[in-house]
Amino acid sequence: MIAGAVLLALAGPGAAVCANIAEAPAGTFLADDNAHRALRAELGVATPTDPEHITIYAEGGHLATSRISIIATHRPDGRWAVDAVGRSKIWVDGATPSDMPHVTRVLSVEDGEQIDRLLDDPAFWHSRVAERDERAPPLHGQIPRRIAALTPNCAQHWVTAAMLHHSLRCSIG
Repeated sequence: MIAGAVLLALAGPGAAVCANIAEAPAGTFLADDNAHRALRAELGVATPTDPEHITIYAEGGHLATSRISIIATHRPDGRWAVDAVGRSKIWVDGATPSDMPHVTRVLSVEDGEQIDRLLDDPAFWHSRVAERDERAPPLHGQIPRRIAALTPNCAQHWVTAAMLHHSLRCSIG
């Protein structure tokens, strides 16, 4: 388990690659971590804890609530591994949740190197997703996604929304 203090310490720029970017609020990292852990606990699936990781948490939907946790971790051997789970429940009293398959895989060396190049690019840490008022409900059929990238030197957090069926296909499959 990554201690909250470590996340707070890493929530701001810590190296030249991240210099001069606006800091993402540390609390958002902790809140997302709690959401990942809560969903995974419901499903009986462990939360990957490697210190260098990229996470995507999505929750929302139309006539049903879908929750998705995707965690890509940089393993000690240098390879990237992805672990994804999800659960959906229609808005009917007594409805049984529907679990998505638990997907785990180790990315190819080439795919992992692409991620490493992206994380080494200062432009990545300066990128912004279109602003959206998080207090407003998402547009019909869209599901908000909270994306966080955490390395030993940098941390950043983005919020975006996409169509639910597109999110599931592209993020998990």
